[in-house]
Amino acid sequence: MICKLKDISLNNRGYYGIKAPAVNYDKNKYTYLRITDINDDGSLNKKSLMSVDDSNASNYILQKNDIVFARTGASTGRNYFYDGEIEKLVYAGFLIKFSINDKLVNPRYVKYYCLSKKYTDWILSAITGSTRPNINASQLSEMPIYLPDRDTQNKIVKILDSINNKIKLNNTINDNLYEIGLNIYAKDSINTKTKKKLKCFFDVITGKKDANASCENGLYPFFTCSNKISKINDYSFDDSAILLAGNGDFNIKVYIGKFDAYQRTYVLIPYDTKNLGYLYFAMLTELQNLTIDSRGSVIKFITKGMIENFQIPFIDDANTNTILNILVEKILANSQENQILEQLQDTLLSKLINGQINLENIEI
Repeated sequence: MICKLKDISLNNRGYYGIKAPAVNYDKNKYTYLRITDINDDGSLNKKSLMSVDDSNASNYILQKNDIVFARTGASTGRNYFYDGEIEKLVYAGFLIKFSINDKLVNPRYVKYYCLSKKYTDWILSAITGSTRPNINASQLSEMPIYLPDRDTQNKIVKILDSINNKIKLNNTINDNLYEIGLNIYAKDSINTKTKKKLKCFFDVITGKKDANASCENGLYPFFTCSNKISKINDYSFDDSAILLAGNGDFNIKVYIGKFDAYQRTYVLIPYDTKNLGYLYFAMLTELQNLTIDSRGSVIKFITKGMIENFQIPFIDDANTNTILNILVEKILANSQENQILEQLQDTLLSKLINGQINLENIEI
């Protein structure tokens, strides 16, 4: 059957978030959920979270089974399903909340439906605004949702949850490994007075423009400064390279793994991979200082020359390098497994939502 979002929501309507400024994160204040804290895959970017300090904030705390939608800008339609992972999470004014009625539908089925192509296609047809896309609560209320029987919903959720939970576990492990690596680097680098330029460690290559940049069926992540996905066969790099985005708000992003590089990104290929782990954590730690000198009055950027001449502390310690290399290898292994799982999840999501897989006689 086909229903509308309002039909399976409490009070049959959506609610706008609080219009309040974000403040620096404080564990004693409410955590603030903004559009920028939501990833395209519906997960939460916990590294950028801020707080909100407003007397009305308690009226906008998300409850379990709430789903919020971005209502304006390039991210219109991006959504996040709240399952209680962060306590007292307050949603911001550019988000619209719907509270899913679990007596009428499996709420997590709605979560996955709103990540499907059916949903994306509907959003593209519904958004208004000639220069800045937007959608309102009334429009979202009318969103059609294909709703199979409850037993099928539950099976779809169990299948997709099993994959999603493994992805989340890998991300949690990686977060812990990052923390360990950064602490080791900080402890060992604080006492060293020796510094060397990055060009002593890396061959710095500038990402190129390519006519095939719109292709979205590649094997590797494709990086512009906004981290889009594509594939350029003749400009791919393996696990030993580090990618640095060099534009605007993205000029302190660092990525290690298989990727393609394009348009104001820089690929740093180490001359000796035995220092790769150390160099990676050094880049994560020290690059904030590079952006202080970034150029451009409107959009900040860094140049190849700035990168090559940027200095980092140098520690030639075999034990430290070995430990950091092991950490990076494990981070890479988890990240690559997640890429495979995400591709599997996307494929299954499409087929399950479209009813192309018969679950009637499958016990889950």
